[in-house]
Amino acid sequence: MKNAVPLLTALLAVQISLAFGIKYFDTQRGTPSTEKLIKTDLSKVDKIVLEEKNASLVLQKNSDNVWVLPSKLDYPAEPESVSRLLDGLKEYTRGWPVAKTEDAAPRFRVADNNFQEKITLSAGGKEVDTYLIGSAAGFNKVHFRIARQTEINAVELPSQNASTNVDDWIDRGILHIEPDNIVSVDLPQLKLARRQKAFDLTSRDKTTTIDALTGGEVLENAGGIDVSDVLGTEIAPSYGLTSPAFSYTITKKGGGKLNFVFGKMADGNFYVIKQPTGPFYLKVDGYFVDRLKNIVPGELIAKSDQLRKMREKADKVLIERTKGMQPVVPTEIESPKK
Repeated sequence: MKNAVPLLTALLAVQISLAFGIKYFDTQRGTPSTEKLIKTDLSKVDKIVLEEKNASLVLQKNSDNVWVLPSKLDYPAEPESVSRLLDGLKEYTRGWPVAKTEDAAPRFRVADNNFQEKITLSAGGKEVDTYLIGSAAGFNKVHFRIARQTEINAVELPSQNASTNVDDWIDRGILHIEPDNIVSVDLPQLKLARRQKAFDLTSRDKTTTIDALTGGEVLENAGGIDVSDVLGTEIAPSYGLTSPAFSYTITKKGGGKLNFVFGKMADGNFYVIKQPTGPFYLKVDGYFVDRLKNIVPGELIAKSDQLRKMREKADKVLIERTKGMQPVVPTEIESPKK
């Protein structure tokens, strides 16, 4: 028993030392760093090359300062996606390096010729920086290395994946028009014109006023067409545009008009539209067109009337509840006597 006491005491001392060591280590690692991992100025980047195994994709700024996809006939890339990619890189902070030796790069899949993803940024024809993204580094993290440096860090998964699939980058909202920027919409079955706090709905030479909420939904649908695919810049018989299936006109603030003309594709529930302000023929899911074709003027008027009655009823209830209540008179607070 006496011989066991020193042994137990030594074990206890080791456990205490380990506990303090782990606590200190966790505290050090748990302290968020504010030092930026990437210190290069990315504001002038005008070309991005994304690489994966046996695949690559280029994003390039054109003369109008718009990000486009050269492999897709210079069709615009979604601006928000490009911004998320660059902004995400700028937000990386330096933590405790996972490794610092050159021979560690292949093990974490961040070597120059052995990587998961590679991002090369250029400006004015000169390379600005290259980043290598590797294997998983725990929950929601990946290994990351800046080219020509040996240090490997664990960073948060990028909010924008560096995909080499061109369809992941096309601007699907290129046909979008903000409802607040629309003055009127001319559909085959009705015309909707904005007033100060309502809309005039004209159908079969009869004009009816509807509320802003009901009219606003029509504007959102008319100005909210999403693109499914980019078909090119040349028309084809299969697009059905020689005998359009549906069309409408949007008048924007300032007087500009945009004509949306849709042809029905033979295969599937898809339509094709010639971009109103550009050269591209765009494929659109039938859902976006059908919801406009199926708008019934009488249903809009009935919905607006129902909303008006609901508001009047709510106002009446509010008046009844507040009837007889004494107005609250602010109490004058005397200044403390000096």
